[in-house]
Amino acid sequence: MDDNVKLQESSNAGIPPVAGESASPPSKTQHSGFIKTLFAATLVNLCLTCSLIALYDYFFVPKIVTFDITGFITAQRALYIAGKLTSEQLRGNFDVLENNFLKLRNNEVVLNAESVLRNGKTLNIEQSK
Repeated sequence: MDDNVKLQESSNAGIPPVAGESASPPSKTQHSGFIKTLFAATLVNLCLTCSLIALYDYFFVPKIVTFDITGFITAQRALYIAGKLTSEQLRGNFDVLENNFLKLRNNEVVLNAESVLRNGKTLNIEQSK
């Protein structure tokens, strides 16, 4: 009878365990390996998520830029009428204004300063006098 039991044990040695059964209880090294893998995956996920949110905020989220166009035109007109600006300086000031608008990123929206109460970056134009 002992020979039959030994024969049966030796024949089951090469068969993998059925799902839900384990051949041996998990050791401490298996647990620590799983924890290290879980920690590494969490860390990579956190870094990627933060990076993608920052890139999305920088490139795609619309930013509000305010500019007082009526104040700018009124000031330029007053200086030109008073004779403090030549026609070349006036054209130069409007060219500077246009260049500042062209320098803005695609996700920056320019609104009139009178229509925005707060939380808008103000566009300041250096003008020749």
